[in-house]
Amino acid sequence: MERLGELIRFRKPEPVNVIKCLNCGTINKIPDDYTAFRCQKCYILIKVSTPNTSKKKFKEHNCWICFDTGLIEFKKQIDGILYTSSCRCTCKAGERWSRTIPTWDKVVGCPSANLIAKRNRDKAYKDWKELWGNDSDEQGA
Repeated sequence: MERLGELIRFRKPEPVNVIKCLNCGTINKIPDDYTAFRCQKCYILIKVSTPNTSKKKFKEHNCWICFDTGLIEFKKQIDGILYTSSCRCTCKAGERWSRTIPTWDKVVGCPSANLIAKRNRDKAYKDWKELWGNDSDEQGA
């Protein structure tokens, strides 16, 4: 029995791949060979980065307003109800969409293009810093 205790004491525990759902707090086991699965309690989609996909390339977009999709989504509140509206961008990607969809400058309640572009650039830069870290601070220290 003493020998069995020594074996258990020196045996390395196998890594348990678990992740906590940020929506409901449930601890979920990550299935093998899955990069996306659903939470057991609230069924929200959970994506897990594999070592090959964890370092994403920071993509420079041609249009920071629509991220080269051609469409802009924005929210507006009318009479206490929150609506999500869409409009077409004025870039080349927006020209692929039907002309029946109005452009952002003709839609009432759409934020200005400069504001949308600045917000999208700031968000992309923040995501880039989270992925790659702040190298300039480490070199200066």
